[in-house]
Amino acid sequence: MRRRVRPSARAGLLHGRRDRGGRRAGQAAGGGRVVTVEVHLVTPEREVWTGDVQILVAHGTDGMVGILGGHAPLLVQLAIAPLRMQLEDGTWLVAVVDGGFLHVSSDEGVTRADVLAANAELADQIDVAAARARLEEARARAAADDELAAAEVAKAEARIVVAG
Repeated sequence: MRRRVRPSARAGLLHGRRDRGGRRAGQAAGGGRVVTVEVHLVTPEREVWTGDVQILVAHGTDGMVGILGGHAPLLVQLAIAPLRMQLEDGTWLVAVVDGGFLHVSSDEGVTRADVLAANAELADQIDVAAARARLEEARARAAADDELAAAEVAKAEARIVVAG
């Protein structure tokens, strides 16, 4: 049985609220630095991005998942959706992934998140005008009950959301 998390509790993880011990989400028990997650975003063709983040937020096929430093091992099937990463300076880096898997592992105190996607693009790599044109083409084909076109509509919409 899956445990449901109240939206307010989930928001606390994302907005720096403190736990009962006075620590921020992801902060080491000694009160020291925030424990980061080493992220590797890769496709079959290339490594899209690698770096350390405070939190990784992904859309799985069963719902959203947030990964902080010290997370338990996990394997999640990803949906076609944005992937959000809060960098150590507090800024957010956003990418769009075309499905795939998120694998989380911990070894010797290091939390690693491998995002293995069929296709992935960072927000600044997306041409919004071209993405809108592809969305309209896919919507026209989807109206003709083309299942592949429906997936292309989801991908095009996610690209536009990520690109702004």
